[in-house]
Amino acid sequence: MVSDVTNCFSDPLSTKEREWLKQHNGEITFALETNYAPFAFVDKNGNSRGLATDYLNLIQKKLGFRLHETRFESFNNIIKSAKKNEIDIVNAVTATEGRSRYLLFTKPFIEIPNVIIVKKDKFESLTLDKLQNFKVSTVKNYAITEYLSKNYSYLDMDLVSDDLTALLSVSFNRTDCTILDLATASYLIEENGITNLRFAGDADYNIKLSIASRKDWPILNQILNKGLEIISVDERESIRNKWIPIDHIIFYKSRTFWVGVIAIVSIFLFLILSVLIWNRTLKNQILKHTNQLTSELNERKRVEEALRQSQRDLNASQRISHLGSWRLNVETNEVFWTEELYKMYDFDPTLPPPPYTEHMKLFTPESWELLSFSLEKTRQTGIPYELELEMVKKDGSKGWMWVRGETVQNSEGKTIGLWGAAQDITKRKQVESDLKIALEEARMIREEESALLEASQAIIFCNTFEEAARNIFDKCTKLIGAHSGYVALLSEDAQENEVLFLEAGGLPCDVDPNLPMPIRGLREVAYRTNDVAYDNHFSDGQWAGHMPEGHVQLNNVLFAPIILENKTIGLIGMANKPEDFTQRDIKIAKSFGELAAIAFAYAKSKNDLYTQNR
Repeated sequence: MVSDVTNCFSDPLSTKEREWLKQHNGEITFALETNYAPFAFVDKNGNSRGLATDYLNLIQKKLGFRLHETRFESFNNIIKSAKKNEIDIVNAVTATEGRSRYLLFTKPFIEIPNVIIVKKDKFESLTLDKLQNFKVSTVKNYAITEYLSKNYSYLDMDLVSDDLTALLSVSFNRTDCTILDLATASYLIEENGITNLRFAGDADYNIKLSIASRKDWPILNQILNKGLEIISVDERESIRNKWIPIDHIIFYKSRTFWVGVIAIVSIFLFLILSVLIWNRTLKNQILKHTNQLTSELNERKRVEEALRQSQRDLNASQRISHLGSWRLNVETNEVFWTEELYKMYDFDPTLPPPPYTEHMKLFTPESWELLSFSLEKTRQTGIPYELELEMVKKDGSKGWMWVRGETVQNSEGKTIGLWGAAQDITKRKQVESDLKIALEEARMIREEESALLEASQAIIFCNTFEEAARNIFDKCTKLIGAHSGYVALLSEDAQENEVLFLEAGGLPCDVDPNLPMPIRGLREVAYRTNDVAYDNHFSDGQWAGHMPEGHVQLNNVLFAPIILENKTIGLIGMANKPEDFTQRDIKIAKSFGELAAIAFAYAKSKNDLYTQNR
């Protein structure tokens, strides 16, 4: 592709630049912000589009190379990656002092004014100096945000992730105004049908969009600048007119526009007045009635459209926040749900919601009991409630929702219904559960490490193996939760267990301590396999028959081998854990069995050394 382009016309790149571009062809990554319309965004079909995207595509075509696209959902994440050199090119970005520390910028390819946007019920013209008591939505890491923070530090700024969130924050009265570039604001307002906003003034700070590249690759900045230089005026105008219709700019610079409108309206009114004076009284009356009827019809249409728009805004806000609402008539038990509530339960929104008498099926028994009690209390006292409830979806799967309910009263103060909101918090609950499990796992690991460390220290400071073994046994049984047990060594003829000590756990034991403890049953399995052997149903299983009369009652049993030179020389026996032994218990028992083997070898070496010295 490179050779084809350079053969067609005189190559604008130097030999060094062309060679560098050839070496990096297809490997240079550029960041595409998926929702920065009309400059860079991803359409419904998943294709990257926009004014800045067209510029970058044209540069690739003219210079004959390919870039690798990496998509980001927010400009804030792009800036974070650019600082780490994880991406090579940031498109459609304004040069600032802060960004210049890690990026190089081309000459700007377009300049757009930033404007102040408010709701239509605020009529005054605004400048930045008049925003002292305003809460202002701005987008994180935008150049205008950096400019405002530096020069208007008194502003109460609400930092959001993207331009649409900033517009919706003003539309839904979460903030008083936002400051965005005119092109993006116009595009998003039209695309999303936001009808209650207007432009209230110029921010006196234009965005000058450039193509930025990593600072440690100055040659890439040179190449991009040359690519921009060979884009013709006609091509630039074509791209601009494609994405930024001229009326967006002309309408905003409205002084001339409104002077013309006022002049036309004045002439029109003068003509009407002349006609009215000239016409007869009957014609005046007819015209008057006609105007009244037209006005009423237009007002009716306006109200109907406002209601429809209000419903669309409500549906959009609920969809964005995953928030649904409901209403209950306490006299008829008639129920109303919004569309988002249907989605939470996977119900068909074209069908009526389940009747109130079946709502108990939508929650677990515990949650339904709590909800029923709260509904009745709110109905009687008028005090709103807020709950977190476990819900049961259509397919039987479970989730969590936050609900709030309030009373609806008539003009006489009588409760005639309940209404409220519900939000799906399943993901939040799952995160909380995962965090709780992780914290518990970390706590158990700390306990294991502490117990192993203390038992390891006992090996050094104890005088005999029996003393060290007792310390190891106590630490192990406490960690696992077993109440009974012993430590025993294999007899020299390998036929019996020689018990060093036995812990009955407070239970009666009438067995003669001098009776032999033959290697059989579950003990034999541990000796033979050199591995942990356990039975959580010992008293009902096959091994219980090997126990002598008067032995401590054993509900569950675990044997951990003490292995030295690949041979089991003894056992740590544990029993009567209130719950079943688990795989975690097996790992812990193995670790303490290994410590016991080390303690045995250490005690033996100390004894041998003592004997030699004598």
